[in-house]
Amino acid sequence: MAKVELDRLTVQFGEVAAVDGISLVLDHGEFIVLLGPSGCGKTTALRSIAGLQHASSGEIRFDGKPVTKLSPAQRNVAMVFQFVSLYPHLTVRQNVAFPLRAKGVSGREIAEKIEWIAKVFSIGDILDRYPGGLPPGSRQKAALARAVVRNPDVLLLDEPLSAVDEQYREEMRWELRHLQKKLGVTTVHVTHDQREAMSLADRVVLMRAGRIVQVGPPTALFNDPADRFAAFFIGSPGMNFVDLTLAADGLHVAADQTLRVSAPNNVLEDARAKGLNQIVLGIRPHMVELTNGVGQDMLPATLLDAALVGRDLEAQFALAGQTIKVVLPLDAEFRDKRRLRLPPAHCLFFAPDGTRLG
Repeated sequence: MAKVELDRLTVQFGEVAAVDGISLVLDHGEFIVLLGPSGCGKTTALRSIAGLQHASSGEIRFDGKPVTKLSPAQRNVAMVFQFVSLYPHLTVRQNVAFPLRAKGVSGREIAEKIEWIAKVFSIGDILDRYPGGLPPGSRQKAALARAVVRNPDVLLLDEPLSAVDEQYREEMRWELRHLQKKLGVTTVHVTHDQREAMSLADRVVLMRAGRIVQVGPPTALFNDPADRFAAFFIGSPGMNFVDLTLAADGLHVAADQTLRVSAPNNVLEDARAKGLNQIVLGIRPHMVELTNGVGQDMLPATLLDAALVGRDLEAQFALAGQTIKVVLPLDAEFRDKRRLRLPPAHCLFFAPDGTRLG
């Protein structure tokens, strides 16, 4: 395993900076997930670490040694792609052995390595089968086994689960997390699926437009997003955003002066110091409360729709022309409740440009 450092890494395609001066340190054995929408630069950053993409500027170091100008083979990295690239005419055993044979490893050592990797990945029962006859999850496990059998310093995963059927994907997430910890290899995983990122990562690196928006453990990104984009991108269902007007007597929902909400004093002071009269409240759907109470923070709303999603009931309400999502337990009695409460302790506040207030 290796400690990986990206130091002001930039990858330029003409006038476009696909990766725009990012700096990041990956500790030995850490599982890092690069997360973000299509075109944010996450795959380009991964390919740069692999040596498949030339860096326009900046430096990449493994254990303190510059590798920016080294070829992929010289970096001792292994990469698994979205679509499995196993050789169809070879058995799983032969596929796993292939990189070892290419390095001139002895037959005895190859046999020992395959026995070890088969136990780690629980693929002993498919070693003598051909990839074409295997389900997607088993093919991906075989591809991972082939990648790590030669003890890479860094394992790079480019959307490895997106081609796996949904019924297998949840199981594969848990297996991948378990295998990575068992192997202890420094791992960089690219995905646009925030559920996948949150369930796998030691730390999530959220990217947008070639830059890093926020880095931290999954819980930190969920509970304390750096800006509105981070708040929007993390969480399922997504965070509610409510437009507010800042007046002399406090905050109103949109322009309706009868609907008032509370905010911490530091948020109000920050907004006034910046000369704002419009701000945005963010709250996660499972933090919204239904009530029959009356008073500040008790906002009359109209039920629009409700549907079962797994073990939850997801309801949508209209609030002063804006839609609010609420997640409720299945046995919730809510149809006679027509007021929403947005607990200030669970609210975030943003300026119109998306920056956090307070």
